[in-house]
Amino acid sequence: MLLLVDVVGDGDAAVGQFCNDAALRLPIPERIQLVQEIWDSVVAESAAVPVTRKQKAELDRRLADLAAHPEAERPWSELLGTLKRRR
Repeated sequence: MLLLVDVVGDGDAAVGQFCNDAALRLPIPERIQLVQEIWDSVVAESAAVPVTRKQKAELDRRLADLAAHPEAERPWSELLGTLKRRR
């Protein structure tokens, strides 16, 4: 659930709940836009998200594997289609 208590007002839970309710009443396209804007703000600050050594090692391993086997790369649309067919 979207919680805007710290952004709106003085941290009053009632204000936050009002914002949550208002966001959930938006038409779907506007809710999608809101989520995209929030996600864009997270991405813009992604350097602030800590990555552990273990996570970095896994990312490095995957990148090395892709570099060694570029023929294994598959477009997202193809992978998504495969997953949908498995349902």
